[in-house]
Amino acid sequence: MAVKKNIQPLILAVDDDSIIRIHVKSSLKSDYQIVPMATVKEALTFLDNNDVDLIILDIDMPEMSGFDMYENIKQKGKTKNVPVIFLTGVEDDDIIDKVKALNEDYILKPISTEALLSHVKEQLKKK
Repeated sequence: MAVKKNIQPLILAVDDDSIIRIHVKSSLKSDYQIVPMATVKEALTFLDNNDVDLIILDIDMPEMSGFDMYENIKQKGKTKNVPVIFLTGVEDDDIIDKVKALNEDYILKPISTEALLSHVKEQLKKK
């Protein structure tokens, strides 16, 4: 699936929970081009064929974790500098410490629209 590049930043949102994908898309669609994906496999295939400005990535996913996907994309020249916002529903110090060690951003679920917009704007400024 190729996405037409337009002026809006392109954000890939990867979460196995359809409610989270819908929430992210509806919260951001007025300012950003959002591509929601349910699996890491779909997302990696998409990234092989498209350039994105930001990835919003659930940590706890079936098949492959968000951390595994992160390691995969950071090894590729095309995606290694793309900022990532991790999503987690678990307030676990080990998980949060791991995200901080990667020098990436995170948001705890449930996600407020205001927090999501704030984090996205901040990460896109860094790019």
